[in-house]
Amino acid sequence: SSSPTKPVRRGWRTVHVLLAGLLGFLLVLAAPGAVRSLDLAQLLRSEIAASSARGYPWKSELVAVAKVRAQPGVLGRLLANLVDNAEQHGTADFVVRLDVPSDAQCCLRISNGLASPQAEREAQHRGFGLALCRHIAQAHGGHLQPGTNGVYWVELRLPMDRSAREA
Repeated sequence: SSSPTKPVRRGWRTVHVLLAGLLGFLLVLAAPGAVRSLDLAQLLRSEIAASSARGYPWKSELVAVAKVRAQPGVLGRLLANLVDNAEQHGTADFVVRLDVPSDAQCCLRISNGLASPQAEREAQHRGFGLALCRHIAQAHGGHLQPGTNGVYWVELRLPMDRSAREA
């Protein structure tokens, strides 16, 4: 039989993880850093490699290069949060796609199976992390849309770096 304190411990762990994530975001956002041209594909490969090293199998379809203008720490934290959400709420297959449907924007989509109906409800009601990711995307002229329909998915659209295209 389970102890009545187990749900409380699990609840505190969740609060701790959320607060640690929020603090990490705030520290990154408060840090001075110049906005510059970054390769979203390269940053994403790094996050997926780290997740794979933690034992999560990913299938990836990434364009070779996707240049966007962003602050490196902020964009890196956004990607880390999206990958972390997939790990927390899902099961294999973990799929990431990054393409450039037009020369004006790039589109990142992460999806995976949901661990349970409870995981689907939790994924729909993610707190600080996705809300902060949405604000970061908007601050960079982009859009973030999460959802579930039997799978957890999130789509991030960011404008391409015009100066990188002209160079």
